[in-house]
Amino acid sequence: MKLIKLLFASLLFFKCLLAFPQDNIAKVYLDENLTEIDSSTYSRKCRRLLFKCLEYRTDSLVVNKILEKYRFGKLNPIEYKQVKGVISRISKLKIESDKIIVIKYYDSLLNFSSVNRRHIEHTKPKKTTSPDSSNSTKRTPHPFNVDIFNKNRRKWVKKNKKCIERNENKYNVEIIYIYKAEQNVISKYEGFNWVEDNGVLKNQFFKIMFNFHLLIIKPNGEYFLSGGHITDKKVGKLLKNADWTEFKSDLKSSHSKHIFKGVGLFKRVDPYYHNTKHCF
Repeated sequence: MKLIKLLFASLLFFKCLLAFPQDNIAKVYLDENLTEIDSSTYSRKCRRLLFKCLEYRTDSLVVNKILEKYRFGKLNPIEYKQVKGVISRISKLKIESDKIIVIKYYDSLLNFSSVNRRHIEHTKPKKTTSPDSSNSTKRTPHPFNVDIFNKNRRKWVKKNKKCIERNENKYNVEIIYIYKAEQNVISKYEGFNWVEDNGVLKNQFFKIMFNFHLLIIKPNGEYFLSGGHITDKKVGKLLKNADWTEFKSDLKSSHSKHIFKGVGLFKRVDPYYHNTKHCF
């Protein structure tokens, strides 16, 4: 099934390249099942709580993709042993058999130049359809330079060290921070233990860039993936409860009945949660 979806996506990509002149930008909209949909359906589904919508660009194609924010799954005993073995090997940690493995995953660690480009883009005036004389609105400027970049990295290290210590003391977990690529920036995270993925974890859990960033694996092979904002309190519920039946039901119900507000573990949180202090 995965191979069929991959082939479909590839065929769709080349179909778009052939259907549109190279000096035009083709726009494609795909739902969470890699099915092509129209822009109205895409916009409507993007408002749902449990979906996230990302844009991927090439010189001649823009793919607008709907992605799941959260997912439960289970590895069989052989798969779990293999995954745990990979994590132990690349992290050089001996993970005890009863430990829950928590992975914070970063597709890439960015250097100052990359972060600065994003900062410039973020602070550009925002276009608006306002009927007044101006068709753009200014955004509040935020100063940014190399010193601020380095200071932010130091603050990040301090915060996440505390997160690791607090959660490993409170729960029976092993917390590991993993990245796939880095732009000569590891030195800016002095004193922090980063682990480089050899591609196995990305292929198993993080195939789509910027989709999921948190992975929790229980010793029985059950796992949870998150690509959205999730409070420390909710993560704590997952870490201290051996039975995830209720949480799986919450996710199913949130998809089918409470698509805009969510229920239980997936009930909508304050929209400004991502600006507050949290570990995961």
